[in-house]
Amino acid sequence: MKLLNKAQQVAERLYVWRFGLVFLGLYALSFGVYYLLQGPSVAFEVALLLSVVLLGWVLLAWLALLLFRQLPDWQTPQSFWQKLKQSAHKLWYQLLLWGCLLLSIATLYLMAKALKALLSQLI
Repeated sequence: MKLLNKAQQVAERLYVWRFGLVFLGLYALSFGVYYLLQGPSVAFEVALLLSVVLLGWVLLAWLALLLFRQLPDWQTPQSFWQKLKQSAHKLWYQLLLWGCLLLSIATLYLMAKALKALLSQLI
C-alpha cells in the first residue's frame, strides 16, 4: 500500500510535465523505429537504439504512474465486487511497473554489451 501511495504522490508531481514527456517519448520511440527500419549496421547505432528503447520503457512506467492518479476507485470499497475490482487494478499497475523495471534492466544490459562492442571496434 505504501508503494501505491508513493506512486500516486510521484504521479501528482510529474503531472505538470506530462505533455513535454509524452512528446519526448513519442519522439524517442519514432527515432528508435526509424533506426530499426534502417537496420543498424554498426554498434553505435545499436547502442543508440537501445538507449531510445530504454527511454521508451521509462516513459511507459511514467505513464503507468500517471494512471494511478486517474484511478476512480481510491475510496474505501463498499461491496465485495468493488474490493475485487480495486485489487485487480492495483495488481495490474504493480505488474506493469515491475515489468517496465525488468525490461529497463534488460535494456541496460544490452546497452552495456553494445557499448563494449563499440569500444572494442575503436581500439
